[in-house]
Amino acid sequence: MSGMPSPSDTSTLPVPLTSFIGRDREIAVVADLLSRPDLRLLTITGPGGIGKTRLALRAGEQCRDQFTDGVVFISLAPVRDAELVVPTLAKVLGIADNPSQPALVRLRAFLREKHLLLVLDNLEHLLESAADLVADLLTYCPNLTVLCTSRTRPGISGEYGFPLDALSPEPARVLFAARAQASLPAFAVTPEMEPVIDAVCERLDRLPLAIELAAARINVLSPHALLTRLEQSLDLLRGGPRDAPPRQRDMRQAIAWSHDLLTTSDQMLFRRLGVFVGGFTLEAAQSIMDLGADAFEGISTLVAASLVKPISGFGDEPRFTMLETIREFAVEQLAASGVEPEIQRAHAQYVVTLAERAWDLPAGPLTDAAMQRLRPETGNIRVALGWTLEHEPNDAVQLAGALVDYWVMYASVYEGRDWVERARNAAPHAPSRYRARLQLAAGWLAMDHGELAVAEACLTDAVAGAREETDAKLLIVCLGILGLVALKQNDLERSRQIFEEERALAVTSQPIHMATATASLGQTMMAMGDLAAAQELFEVALAIHKSGSGTTGVAFGHMYLGQVMLARRRYEGAALHFREACSGFANTLGLGGVARALEGFAGVVVTRQPDRAAFLLGAAAAMREKDHCPRDVLEVPVYEQTVATTRAALGELAFEAAWEAGRQLSEEDVLAEVDSLVATFADPPAASIPEPDVTHGLSPRELEVLHLLVEGRSNRVIGDTLSLSERTVENHVMHILSKLGVESRTAAATYAVRHGLA
Repeated sequence: MSGMPSPSDTSTLPVPLTSFIGRDREIAVVADLLSRPDLRLLTITGPGGIGKTRLALRAGEQCRDQFTDGVVFISLAPVRDAELVVPTLAKVLGIADNPSQPALVRLRAFLREKHLLLVLDNLEHLLESAADLVADLLTYCPNLTVLCTSRTRPGISGEYGFPLDALSPEPARVLFAARAQASLPAFAVTPEMEPVIDAVCERLDRLPLAIELAAARINVLSPHALLTRLEQSLDLLRGGPRDAPPRQRDMRQAIAWSHDLLTTSDQMLFRRLGVFVGGFTLEAAQSIMDLGADAFEGISTLVAASLVKPISGFGDEPRFTMLETIREFAVEQLAASGVEPEIQRAHAQYVVTLAERAWDLPAGPLTDAAMQRLRPETGNIRVALGWTLEHEPNDAVQLAGALVDYWVMYASVYEGRDWVERARNAAPHAPSRYRARLQLAAGWLAMDHGELAVAEACLTDAVAGAREETDAKLLIVCLGILGLVALKQNDLERSRQIFEEERALAVTSQPIHMATATASLGQTMMAMGDLAAAQELFEVALAIHKSGSGTTGVAFGHMYLGQVMLARRRYEGAALHFREACSGFANTLGLGGVARALEGFAGVVVTRQPDRAAFLLGAAAAMREKDHCPRDVLEVPVYEQTVATTRAALGELAFEAAWEAGRQLSEEDVLAEVDSLVATFADPPAASIPEPDVTHGLSPRELEVLHLLVEGRSNRVIGDTLSLSERTVENHVMHILSKLGVESRTAAATYAVRHGLA
């Protein structure tokens, strides 16, 4: 049951925002069918907007205790590519990427022993591939039950169908009244009004979504006016072509009726918004509007008409979406308008702009925010990549490369590598800068997949391209990842040379680049066994990060210092640094940071309380599974030693019990445990001893030079900053080294950090 929700955990079943009216009998029937041991597959069918998804959710909730491993709900509506069906299921189920094993094989293996109800919602647009997948899983996973919703049955052997009918008259009237009151709180149903409302519902075939759309207009049209309008435009609601599916004979017309109530400009906006998948912001909507047009007023109208609904966005930014059925209608209208290619191009360019904006931001907290800003745009990113691959391959290269941080920090490594590879093949002669950035993405993702030879080849090419383009930022980032590949390959001398070059370039770049290069060099020195040099480098890197490069950098700085102090058996300092790393990583995107810091802290705790070390190791394991974060190869030896030491100290049974207990706690509870354990290691800090000379004999000017030296600035840059000649700066540096009693700039920076001079 690793990584799976318990039957009492309802997090995998979305909670509807409005009440579910008039389906008690259907819920009971579906729940009863799902409880039958001979039923493996049940498909709820019916036209769009009839309530298939809601019925599946309520039935799944009602019978979830009958399945040992609970109920998992997966919406396939945002998935437009049949090849992404298996990766989507794997990601929702928490199955980690493994390049050596096909995703389908891993999916079968994961579900083989599970007694689970899998709810697959909206699979009609992927019918063939989804049907093949469901048949395969039912064959290989004997305890699996599948509940599907679709406008068309998959047609699999042993399948049970449940066609969902329209609402009965009384529930239809109750639904109309409830939604009308949401639009107009003063609305009340009188005995005289009931027959009119019943007639409106009948004209709408008692289809729930059609009723909701009509009721939303009650603030503009009375029930009598609604009925009159429906009678005058009945062909908009029914009577479509006989060879069209039922949804197109009724639901499309119900949406068309609501669409026809809009002004011409609002209709134009409505059909153009259909290009967005998974939602859009006001800025995004504006990007597909004509010059001079304002999207805000039109979206307000569409929200009031229930054709668009507001949803949670990043921070305070408003975000909106369409129900999938409504969006499909908008797409049809867009295709008929003759401007679809133009709007698709505008949509793709907007997504490219978002990606470039994220790439151009200074590394640090702004990049973290940009990644969170991109998280809801997964559907739009996929659509834009698909369109550019077909129509503008160079743009696909630009987009896939600009998203390198997104692929690494948020998206599936598998999906990121797939898009990057398709872009590489589509435009082998793309502009050099974009090609180099794409090679960076390819190499970074290959490294994260453990394919170091592939990563080295891609990154070597990326470095060459960055040099050709004289793109300093790109070159620094490429060298940083290439150096890590060399480090993971245990080519320590080459790694050291690469990181030294990266540091030399970073002198004139952003401070965070200097901090990252310094920390990377520290990792190499640690691997070489020079722990004192590694600690000095990590302390300098942390000081730079603290000057403003963001929570993530500071957290990594503390983690590295914790690791080197653990290696030097300085347990008090290691405990404090690992605690700070845990707190910092808890406020950042995934990256597996909290788990990594916990594993390091367990290495400290095992020296005093082995049972609590096993507890922390179990908590870290659960977090890695949740975040799909494999262990870095550089951390494996220390981790394995910690586990072995803990297991030997406790014995097998006690170790497993403590490990399992740790897996059950929330991240907040684990962090509280870390705080309580750190207190057992804390010694009075050395900083509490007053220094007799707080300036250490340095003049005010020398202190200014030292501050810039700690940031990794060259003599030339220090001179430019302080309006001094390079020779004068050199003299100041020599005096600083002499007064502090150190022999190198790095040693001076370390001294300054330790003694509060910077």
